[in-house]
This record gives sequence, C-alpha cells and structure tokens, in this order.
Amino acid sequence: MSWNRSVALLFAGALGACGVQPSGASNTSTAERSEIAPMASPSIAPAGSSEVADPMPENGQTIDRTNATGMTVLRDILVAVGQVDGKPISEARLQDRCHLALTSKDGVTVLDLKQIGNFAPRTDGERQVIELDDGSVVHAISVPEAPRPEPVGNAAARLNGGLSVMIDSCQS
Repeated sequence: MSWNRSVALLFAGALGACGVQPSGASNTSTAERSEIAPMASPSIAPAGSSEVADPMPENGQTIDRTNATGMTVLRDILVAVGQVDGKPISEARLQDRCHLALTSKDGVTVLDLKQIGNFAPRTDGERQVIELDDGSVVHAISVPEAPRPEPVGNAAARLNGGLSVMIDSCQS
C-alpha cells in the first residue's frame, strides 16, 4: 500500500463522519440525487429581536473524530513496532483529542499535542526517530525505517503523517 493510499485511508473515516463523500464513492444515479432535499438555511433572528439563533457547531467534534480515526491506524503501528524513549510500546491511545498516552515497561508517557511544534524525523540505524517536545520533556518515538507487511506497512511515513495531522488539529 502506498503512502498516499495510507493517508487517504486515514482520512476516509473523518470525511465520512463529516458527511463528505469522495467523488466516485457513491453509485447514486442523477435521478436519485435530484430527489435529495436541500439543507435548510440556519434561522437568523431579525435585528432587535430577543430570539437568539442557534450557534454553529464548533469544529471540535470533527477534529475529535479525525484524531480518533488517525489514532486507530497509528495504534496498530505503535504497538506492533513502535518505541518510546527506546522502550517497546505496549499500548497507545488518546486520553482526549490532544493528549497521546504511550505505555511501555517504564510506565505511561503522556504527550500534550497542543504544545508540540514542528518536528523533523531523523534516521538512527534502521529506525526513524521523531523527537517530540511538549514543553515539559522531549520524548523520542521510533519505528522501523523500512516498509513492512500490512497492517504496519510504511510505518515511518504513516507515523510522520499521522502525528503531523493530529498535532496540527490541536493547534487550532
């Protein structure tokens, strides 16, 4: 599976959760599509009215789904071949949309994704290492550099891309 396909699969669930279908994802005919009722416009109270219009939903719910969807892919990779600070990862999960918990034999390492800025992976031996500084301490997460059979695939590219998306979503 190519890296582009991996990224596409990573976000397919997020797009579906938002109600967006990629082009070609539906076999609905033109006649069937024309029967779909248009969305109602949001109601806006007239100026000076005491009624308040319903607020637009914040994008937090969509971001939560994006990070949760991405985490399902990253969890398989991290538990199968990942290391945190040189120790094998036995569990990886989100505590909330911006706190990543990685469990190793040394205990639980929690990364605050809101505090992590840009990062650049480096190669150390046969592993790609990503050093993440969340403001309290720098933690090194590593995975094999070379692609492996599925479901891990190209773990380095998937981890780099997945973490980038999750960190970016926590910056907004």
